[in-house]
Amino acid sequence: YLGNFFGDGSFMTNIIASGLCRFYGLVFTNPLTVIKTRFEIVGFEEYATVTEAIKRILREEGAQGFFKGLLANTLCSGTHTAFYYAFYQNNKKLLGSYFKNENYLTLMAAYLGGVMATMVSHPMDVLRTRFQFQHFNKFANQHYSGLGNAMVRIYRVDGIRGYWVGLLPKLVKKPLGHAYVWTLYEALYSRISVPAQTNLDEEDD
Repeated sequence: YLGNFFGDGSFMTNIIASGLCRFYGLVFTNPLTVIKTRFEIVGFEEYATVTEAIKRILREEGAQGFFKGLLANTLCSGTHTAFYYAFYQNNKKLLGSYFKNENYLTLMAAYLGGVMATMVSHPMDVLRTRFQFQHFNKFANQHYSGLGNAMVRIYRVDGIRGYWVGLLPKLVKKPLGHAYVWTLYEALYSRISVPAQTNLDEEDD
């Protein structure tokens, strides 16, 4: 559908389509992200099990507790996914003349796409983490009333570097993950689709 407006496979079509798909998924998975984030930060000091976490969030914060940081999470993951796929496809076109081996081409395009998308989306990831941990945060200057308030106060307290805290581990983790997954996917897809097409051609004959 989007191809009718922006052209099939265009940069804008890839950004919008992948971003919308990611958004729909985030709405349903945000409660799990809240629980995951809190376990990662406070460990088992507050919640002994996932079941206890669910019960306490409902009791202490209500159902809205499961959707803390949804806007920031949407902007973070939605932006990352949207830009990643567009960067990946664009990188394959740009690097095609440098890498004749398809696997190496996919590896480099996916890795560089991951680096670019992580750089674009990381500030929102910082905001998402702070919103989802806010219930347990004892520092008053890290409690925010909204996304705009958080952006302003982080800048006032930590300066511009406050938006980039934790970037290095993300640059190690996410691009490598993208490179592995997409290289494996493209390799398996080519192996599966070629025999399938061959069988179809034989049947036509």
